[in-house]
Amino acid sequence: PRTVALTVWPNEVKKWDFSQGWRVRSAASGPWAWRKELLGSKKGGIVTINCEMVPKMIETFGKDLPFDLVILDEIDKFKSASSLRFKKFFPAMRSFQTRFGGTGTLVSEGLDDTYGPTQLVTQGRAWPMSHTQWRKKFFYRNGGGPNGKGGRWLPQRGAEREIMQRISPLIFRARADDHLDLPPMVVKPYILEMP
Repeated sequence: PRTVALTVWPNEVKKWDFSQGWRVRSAASGPWAWRKELLGSKKGGIVTINCEMVPKMIETFGKDLPFDLVILDEIDKFKSASSLRFKKFFPAMRSFQTRFGGTGTLVSEGLDDTYGPTQLVTQGRAWPMSHTQWRKKFFYRNGGGPNGKGGRWLPQRGAEREIMQRISPLIFRARADDHLDLPPMVVKPYILEMP
């Protein structure tokens, strides 16, 4: 999200030991000429953008982006493999030596949501098949009209176990049980400037 790219990540990066002294700049706002210059700069450091800017960035720079690493915060925004955002970014993912994705809701609306994010992070190696083939293998449509639209994609028997086994080496999945020994909550009020 734009606000996160502008305010959250630049402050979080300062807390990381390995990035001390790195310059953090956000290209999520401002005139396009300035953002384009910032994105094309090979001066190093960290550049944050929002995912709505991905198609424009790919149109401008092509598939060979000048970055070594990408961290996709809220990678669930790429869950639709048919979206323009996904289609533009997927071929460019090979530019990055290292790829990470983060989300609190990998399976927000169902197991089918895992296809797009895992394909991005693994450059298609997680599922060497199209999204349509993947759905046919692991899911069935519940409801919908005769034109094939609508309804929900539900996992076939055993599909959830097979999918999670396949992607478990790729993900760190925190469960509520993992966090039962937390210290007491401390409430700290903050005044935020909203865009």
